[in-house]
Amino acid sequence: MGQLSEIGIVGAGFMGSGIAESAARAGLVVHLFEPEPGPLAASRERVAASVQRAVRGGKLEAGAAGELVERIHWTAELGELEPAQLVVEAITEKSRPRPRSSGRSTSASTAR
Repeated sequence: MGQLSEIGIVGAGFMGSGIAESAARAGLVVHLFEPEPGPLAASRERVAASVQRAVRGGKLEAGAAGELVERIHWTAELGELEPAQLVVEAITEKSRPRPRSSGRSTSASTAR
């Protein structure tokens, strides 16, 4: 497979944004997908604020901060994840009542 250079992330909430920032800091190109414009914009702001805090705290040079942010590509188009060698799912699961398992594994958890 070779060296990992591009990843995709589905979900631009707190977790997805944090993964994107960490991966970009490690030098990876990141495609961050979020279908809703509000969370997508909030993710951009969250990452920018975090990077600026790192610059102010002396943990990141200003030039490196700009390069880090440039490696993250925010998108509302799922197809833009295509170049990614790895895709990480960082979305919330909706809470709903689950049936009692009575101590037995379900077929979904044992199927591979």
